Amino acid sequence: MKSTIIIIIFIVIDAVLIALVYHVYSILKKAYGDRTETALSRDRLIYIRKIIDTVYTHQNNAERLQKRIIELTKSDVLLAYHVVMPPNDTVYDKVDCNEADKLLCKLADMGFTPRELCMLFSLNNINSVYVKMSRMNKRLKEAEAKPPKHSIGQ
Repeated sequence: MKSTIIIIIFIVIDAVLIALVYHVYSILKKAYGDRTETALSRDRLIYIRKIIDTVYTHQNNAERLQKRIIELTKSDVLLAYHVVMPPNDTVYDKVDCNEADKLLCKLADMGFTPRELCMLFSLNNINSVYVKMSRMNKRLKEAEAKPPKHSIGQ
């Protein structure tokens, strides 16, 4: 009888500790999650202000305005200001190729059109997008055909 009470006390203590740890974890997650969202929102707001400033500054010079807007819509700028946030750990990350091609495919999967991708990556025409995606698909198939490397016992 005494051992049963001790077991019940330990179970209750364990349950309370688990609840406490979970509560602390949820508080920390909320605090840091809010900070991350605030930082992302701040970056996006800075990007919008850059666009507004560019339009205001170059509104009387269409050629210069066009050039500056094209610079602001490059993929690296959109990534830097967290306007576009492609997912991590996709099938494209397993393929051996440059990061720009991986990003192009990720953005295509997110719903970007070939026309938009041409602008983001400074490609000359839409066919360039299709060629890059076709090459990436070929590399994906080749990567799937290769047996995985095992390092156990080597």
